[in-house]
Amino acid sequence: MTSVIPGKGPFFPIAGHEGHGTDYSDRVLDYGTSPRNYGSLADPDGYARYTGPCGDTVEIFLLVTDGRVTGASFRTDGCTPAIASASAITLMITGKTLWECVRIDPEAVLDYLGGLPEDSRHCALLAVRTLRRALRSLAKARKNDGERVHP
Repeated sequence: MTSVIPGKGPFFPIAGHEGHGTDYSDRVLDYGTSPRNYGSLADPDGYARYTGPCGDTVEIFLLVTDGRVTGASFRTDGCTPAIASASAITLMITGKTLWECVRIDPEAVLDYLGGLPEDSRHCALLAVRTLRRALRSLAKARKNDGERVHP
């Protein structure tokens, strides 16, 4: 369940995977409970929704100007590591070229977050796979004469 902290935005309680408690880095706890760029973007240039094998779903919204990501946001129904991974990826790509975004891999997300427990590492992969699908939707829209994507 999400709460809203006045002046700070949504706050998510810590939700992890059974068995390892809350052995998360400070950044994972921060991004997982007070995510950056949470929510949708109106009329995105790129969009994807992907459900991983674990059942968590991530949506990524992209705004792009002159080949650079100028805005990125996400939504997810996932656990704290999934929220943190998606939040991190939006921060990692903002201001980057599309080519730089394509080159981001799960290890880069894990490094950025300060690691994840073994049973949560797939959350970084979930965020990266969703990003790559959003980038593909952007390329497809551009190929079709700038047609906008509609989430």
